[in-house]
Amino acid sequence: MAASDPSTHDPAGGFADYAPADPASAAHLEVRDLVAGGWHTLRLSGELDLVSTSVLADAVDRIAMQAVSGVTLDLARVSFMDSTGVRSVLALAERCGTTGTEFRIVPGPRAVQRVFEVTGLSDRLPFAQGGAARLAGD
Repeated sequence: MAASDPSTHDPAGGFADYAPADPASAAHLEVRDLVAGGWHTLRLSGELDLVSTSVLADAVDRIAMQAVSGVTLDLARVSFMDSTGVRSVLALAERCGTTGTEFRIVPGPRAVQRVFEVTGLSDRLPFAQGGAARLAGD
């Protein structure tokens, strides 16, 4: 799947799909950037790990230059995450904090959330209470 250029989106909203040139990474993770009202929702599907974190980094790099009200990282469709994936989430949180961009996370499935619990990050990161249902309007 080729990456779409988000600069072609309607300013009122739109989406872009990001996938790396490396087919092995593309098989692991898909990132869809849904844009509405200045918010970017990065909806991840697949595995966020050493092989695929570059896909998320590319998506974040593409939106970093735009005027953004906030970023939601939707982990609801992530089937696996390792420590490299956690580091990517932390890097995004730090980047948002540095730029003054509001940041929130839609929790992932139990196995993914367990990684945040074991590392002590579940209480330190801005997880949305109620998960995807609460943020369905994004």
